[in-house]
Amino acid sequence: REFGPSHRFVAAVLIGLASAYGGLGQPARHKELAERALEIVEREFGPQHRQVGIVLTSLSTACGNLGDHASMQSLAERALKIVEREYGHEHTELVAVLRNLGDACGHLGAVTQQLQYLERAVWICEQQSGPTHPELVSILLGLGNAYGSLGDHSR
Repeated sequence: REFGPSHRFVAAVLIGLASAYGGLGQPARHKELAERALEIVEREFGPQHRQVGIVLTSLSTACGNLGDHASMQSLAERALKIVEREYGHEHTELVAVLRNLGDACGHLGAVTQQLQYLERAVWICEQQSGPTHPELVSILLGLGNAYGSLGDHSR
């Protein structure tokens, strides 16, 4: 009530709630809240602000969890441009974006692109967080599945 439904502080709460609903297995609610947050942060900060990149990444995750991999890819590509520009090409903030892009490409049949995104995500995660970081598990699983799709079962 103090700030109104369209204030930047409300956007921060919305993105937190969106992530919580995503974690609870409610991707439709995750998407709905992330879309509301995106409207606010784009208006408050502009369409190229780092916060927009973060919200786009969350929204792309929700779309992927709903099976809309074309939207997942489009949103993650937009997020990648913003996050790379704002944080650089080796920042840990890129890992989630690259994982989403890899996942989307895999579902859309672009396995070579999937490999490129996931290999980059692994490299960044290992360099910035170490080789035992828990996030590596899901990325390596996706990478192994991608290599398997190409018939390279030795990897």
